[in-house]
Amino acid sequence: DGEDDDADSLGSVDDEETPADATLSLEMVCAKNLPPDSLRDEAEDAESLASAVERLEHVRLDRCGLVSLLPLPGDGGGDPASTASESSAGPDSVNATTAHALSCRQTPLLLGSLRNVSSLYLQKNRLVSLGGAVCAETTPKLRFLALSDNALNDTTRDDDSKQQQHPLRGLETLPRLMYLDCSGNVNLESVASLLSTLPSSIAFCDFSHCALSVSDAYRPALIASYDALKQVDGVPVTSLERREARALLGDEGEDGD
Repeated sequence: DGEDDDADSLGSVDDEETPADATLSLEMVCAKNLPPDSLRDEAEDAESLASAVERLEHVRLDRCGLVSLLPLPGDGGGDPASTASESSAGPDSVNATTAHALSCRQTPLLLGSLRNVSSLYLQKNRLVSLGGAVCAETTPKLRFLALSDNALNDTTRDDDSKQQQHPLRGLETLPRLMYLDCSGNVNLESVASLLSTLPSSIAFCDFSHCALSVSDAYRPALIASYDALKQVDGVPVTSLERREARALLGDEGEDGD
């Protein structure tokens, strides 16, 4: 399924420019992930497009200018765990005919429509938080998640909450998530809060070029907390390192390697 190749490329980005601010729409997903011919054929049939989206297993939404996976003020309602809202821009790769057809409408997208997705690419956007939108209720089959070079910030409070919410909250509920790339999110600072947001299934993660990665406690804390971890920031985890991390943090559990 190509996921081993995905793991090898964690942290890799290119230099394409990011478009203007946008929020999620059915048209954005279709334009980035469906063949142009199918978009032209089904341009007047939103139900057919939605059905095609539901079948997607690998979804690319990188470099779309996304600022939120949740409705912005004035965009309309929906459950925060399963709703995404309208987009103001489509990708440059869509041809003029298709782009014109899609621009005639923007349909709010339920993130729950991606229930079959196993790989989700969200790198090089402007996401400050996932807002709990990526979770077991919306993407239960998710194995690979790319979030590098966004604006994830663990010091910002949600507007609707008096308590600080971690920007990755919801990921801890994902039963199959193995690969997570959050590199280049310079405002991720807290190691302690990160430990409460990753699922026990996590095997490969990358937080290089994040503020928290310079902490002496960062790597040992991750290794001691997640038995399935095989690689952190591109560096393999060894049995010796796992034992040392557990000893450092006072965990005398058995080595699972």
